[in-house]
Amino acid sequence: MKRSLALMITISLLSLGISAFADNGPKEIKLDNKRGTVTFDHQLHQTTSDCAVCHHKGMEVPACRSCHDGTKAPLAKTVFHSLCKDCHKKSGSAKVKGECAECHQKG
Repeated sequence: MKRSLALMITISLLSLGISAFADNGPKEIKLDNKRGTVTFDHQLHQTTSDCAVCHHKGMEVPACRSCHDGTKAPLAKTVFHSLCKDCHKKSGSAKVKGECAECHQKG
């Protein structure tokens, strides 16, 4: 009886841990702007960087642009360009030549 109870508790805890790990937001995020949509591979970045870099106010906050409007905090464009370009240059994980079309896709 004790073994069955211990096994059931273990299975329950494992399933909770797996479901929490699997629910880390969308696989990809589309960032629309006048230069063209940037498709951000959210799932990939969860495995390569610390979530707090982008989610510095926690996971349950409004869209970045709600604060990053140039008055309350730096413009979202400035922050995205700094974070993305600097990290990609440092890690060598992607080309960053300063050509907008590498990330911004029209239509």
